[in-house]
Amino acid sequence: MPGPVRTAAEALRYWEQKQAAMANNLANVSTQGYKAETVFAELMQGKGPVGGGGTDYRAGARQETGRPMDVALEGDAFFLVRTPAGDRYTRNGSFSLDADGIVIDQAGNPVLGDNQQPLMLPPGEITIESNGEIRVDGASFGSLGIESVARGTRMTREGGNYFVPPANRVRPDENTVRVHQGQLEDSNVDPITSMVDMLDIQRNHAAVQRVLQTADGLDGRAVNDIARIA
Repeated sequence: MPGPVRTAAEALRYWEQKQAAMANNLANVSTQGYKAETVFAELMQGKGPVGGGGTDYRAGARQETGRPMDVALEGDAFFLVRTPAGDRYTRNGSFSLDADGIVIDQAGNPVLGDNQQPLMLPPGEITIESNGEIRVDGASFGSLGIESVARGTRMTREGGNYFVPPANRVRPDENTVRVHQGQLEDSNVDPITSMVDMLDIQRNHAAVQRVLQTADGLDGRAVNDIARIA
């Protein structure tokens, strides 16, 4: 593939990757605890831009719900749940109780306690303290499993709102993380900024397409001209 065509094709793939990430962000603008995907350009020597990915872990705004099983985290940490694929992190604290009294997330996955076992609660008035301790009618029934990761740690995203825990799993310092009962964390996607970015992406995508078509046409013309001379 000729140099200009290859460079334009690589740029096109980059803008397509960025467009897909932005579309996914906009689709999850109302998903509690969702963390925006980011795509940035990595310039390789002799090549066009190559898309590099990441996650924006900044907290979303907290909203009051009044539901005792809704919880939001303040600080750099995650709730721990057990999915069919294994233990996963999430910031979506929209929890409830199933028929057996097991605390579950919105997908029906068991929410784990600080002993990394599913939490089970009896009927009664539920109070969740700022340190994650759960009380029912005043009696303690364990604490929410809350873990943190070192800054700069990259985690694999699964299913939009779950992350695979890293090898160095630790419980955060209680002085840096607080649990807020009766609240949920919003998505950290800014819909207005994201829409503006999407329009910019579409313009750049269209411009690169035109460059690719022009370069391909010039290459084809050059080949035909050489063939006539021969």
